[in-house]
Amino acid sequence: MIERAVVQGPGLQVAVSAAANLGTVLSPGALCRLLRDAEPRIRADACRCARPLPQLISLLIDLLDDLDQRVATSAACALGRMGKIEARGRLKTLLRHDPSEDVIDAVTPIADEECAVLLGRIARSGSVLADAALASLENIDHARAVVITAAIRRLRPSSSDS
Repeated sequence: MIERAVVQGPGLQVAVSAAANLGTVLSPGALCRLLRDAEPRIRADACRCARPLPQLISLLIDLLDDLDQRVATSAACALGRMGKIEARGRLKTLLRHDPSEDVIDAVTPIADEECAVLLGRIARSGSVLADAALASLENIDHARAVVITAAIRRLRPSSSDS
């Protein structure tokens, strides 16, 4: 129904949100239309459905500067998961000021030394995101990430100490 533009108005936002939550594969044409929609929530959810296709990547890069922060964040997360370094700057800002599991997951494929340090701070913080940040650090192929991960592991009490 999304593909054929049968759903419109407020129902479209609900449909695109459901599609994003289900991991639905939408055609590039439908995604291009949704990424250009006037409604920010539709654009943000469409980012979550995007795949690494040249025309979609170009639109996602443009959405990094969207006035709606939800859209810019969603575009950065999509690009990060695709391994596109264009999202690194926004993802670093989000790690500093508004970290989430989605942001941590998205930065992993494109992490540099500064990202590893930011993830290390989150992992040491004891916040609900600490385990996600540590798991991300373990998946980053960077010497600094290895050092930070080892240091955090040494500082954390082992489960056998309980």
